[in-house]
Amino acid sequence: MIVPLWHLDEPTLIERPCGGQTFRVKGWIAGSHFARDIMVRHSHSNEPLFQIETHRRPDVEKVLGIKGLRDVGFMGECALEKVREYDYVEIVFSYDNERFVIVAPVYTGPPHSIDNKESKLNRIIPLLQCPTCKNEHMKQNKEALTCSNCGSRYTKTNKNINFLTDDFKLQFSIEDTERVSALSYDGTIVNIINKYHNGLVLDCGAGKRSIYYENVVNFEIVDYESTDILGVGEVLPFKENSFDAVLSIVLLEHVKDPFQCAEELKRVLKPGGTLYCQIAFLQPFHGYPHHYYNMTQMGFKNLFGNELKIERLDVLDFGHPIVSLNWFLKSYVEGLPKNEKKRFLRKRVKDFLAEPKEYIMKPFVSQLNQSTKEELALTNYMIATKTK
Repeated sequence: MIVPLWHLDEPTLIERPCGGQTFRVKGWIAGSHFARDIMVRHSHSNEPLFQIETHRRPDVEKVLGIKGLRDVGFMGECALEKVREYDYVEIVFSYDNERFVIVAPVYTGPPHSIDNKESKLNRIIPLLQCPTCKNEHMKQNKEALTCSNCGSRYTKTNKNINFLTDDFKLQFSIEDTERVSALSYDGTIVNIINKYHNGLVLDCGAGKRSIYYENVVNFEIVDYESTDILGVGEVLPFKENSFDAVLSIVLLEHVKDPFQCAEELKRVLKPGGTLYCQIAFLQPFHGYPHHYYNMTQMGFKNLFGNELKIERLDVLDFGHPIVSLNWFLKSYVEGLPKNEKKRFLRKRVKDFLAEPKEYIMKPFVSQLNQSTKEELALTNYMIATKTK
């Protein structure tokens, strides 16, 4: 079964000819069979707020490139007065005997543009503290923020504020990289962003974002166009209880001290706020620019379970074991000499199900290059000498 995919084309406001505004939601749901019982409600009620019309979306299968999808488009609208009191509404649907929710914010202001970051930065500044000494009093001018306690100076432009000092770069092994991290938000994340559209969401390790949200603070070690704040995850430059939600998307395997970073994520999250975290487990080595640790679900509980109530711990579709297997096999093949690669591709699954020791001297094992062995190794080892 394909887990349902969905996309919210719009919540939008439309000027009515007779005066006033209409609130409209529009989007699609697709999966191995059709979604049912699509309804718009407020989060505290099971009663529909307004009617939803459904229709086919034949463009969806073509765009996604997945054959056999069953797609349902949906659209509904009502007078803005009917929903103005809500921060967001929920589009609820049934799929495979489960209920799913799409969060649609009730926008009352103009959309934000990446070309106008200054208003967001002005909103962030009162939440900042000095990452060097934890002092909450920062003096600012057009070019910098300066700590009133330790005197540390952090550069400020109309595009971002830079807390990535040379000392932090050295302490946490931050290196310049030309590799670009540019992941898309999944539906769960979009729901969180939409739910807190009147608040602030921290995206720690955001990468390069193709959609720039007014309520999302993009925190990075790389100065992408979408980056709002530069710094390190182990020493966040924000006061306690600053954010309604915190996102950490495949970040913790890349930080030098995931325990310290996890403590920081918890510290800046408001009581009652939402943490959404993804981290690699059987994902092979990938440096952006470094890859330190992978984590089991028990590791998640060890990092967060004592202070946060874990609502759900699960595996996403793009983290499915088939993705690990696909990555592993593709990298393994590319790590072989050309002639051995051809022989390897003729093998069948059952050819690899004997005891691994039987393969150790085979050419497709002995001739694997060193970088691929590091990328895909089951274990690594180290021998060290104490010098002092």
